[in-house]
Amino acid sequence: MNAMKKTNLLLIIITLVICVACGQNKEYLEPSGETTEYASTAEKATTTSSTDTSKEEPQTQPPQNTDNRKVIKEGLIRFKTASAKESRKLISQCITDYNGYLAQDDVNTKTGIDQYTVTIRVPAENFEKLLDRVTDNALQIESKDIKAIDITEQYVDLEARIKTKKEMESRFKELLKRANTMEEIFVVEKEIEKIRSDIESSEGRLNVLRNRAAFSTLSLEFYEQDEPVHIEEDKGYGFKESFLTGWSGLMWFFSGLLNIWPFILLLIAAIIAFKKFYNNK
Repeated sequence: MNAMKKTNLLLIIITLVICVACGQNKEYLEPSGETTEYASTAEKATTTSSTDTSKEEPQTQPPQNTDNRKVIKEGLIRFKTASAKESRKLISQCITDYNGYLAQDDVNTKTGIDQYTVTIRVPAENFEKLLDRVTDNALQIESKDIKAIDITEQYVDLEARIKTKKEMESRFKELLKRANTMEEIFVVEKEIEKIRSDIESSEGRLNVLRNRAAFSTLSLEFYEQDEPVHIEEDKGYGFKESFLTGWSGLMWFFSGLLNIWPFILLLIAAIIAFKKFYNNK
């Protein structure tokens, strides 16, 4: 009787292990759903998927509630401003008004240009308001890149996987109570440990997606160009500069003669010797 009980318990454990392994393989084989595609691409994929489903199932499916969709909103704006400090004050006021916070705040003044790099995170419902207001005092917007990434499918898939793994974990815990030998306890505890690790990993990814969808990210790069300095030209500057340049040239000429005086003496001696030889002839 004990032998049959052990055999049945081992069969149940093997069956559950196979189920977990199949679930893990499925997770590796299925695409993870990269979150770098634009909103238009995600909507197109969703439309295509809905069309394929309607071909297989003729009955009408109710439309998905847009309030439950998970969308990551991100943006990058670069602009020139008359006063970088005033723009920075405006950004601080926007952060306060829209319940956001600073994720990055850098200032670079080494090149003669005050350049700021600011990253803001605000609740998703305030993202459009922030976009409309944050560049109010910009002189020129040089670039603007705004995108929305639909992660609903990936989010729902992760939730379903976590639910399934938690149910599997509960079954293994029930098996652990029925285990009699150390071998059975070791096998069951090892599987519970694997499932728990998978659950925590999936919950971590889910929390990251939830946070990115709840808080939108806007990066701002703005700078203040220094005005060129105009120097008034002195009226007597041209004459004085020309005189000094000529004097420097004269000094350079005499300095050059001093450097080659031995060659000059040889040239004079050669000329005198040539004249004497010519006259005697």
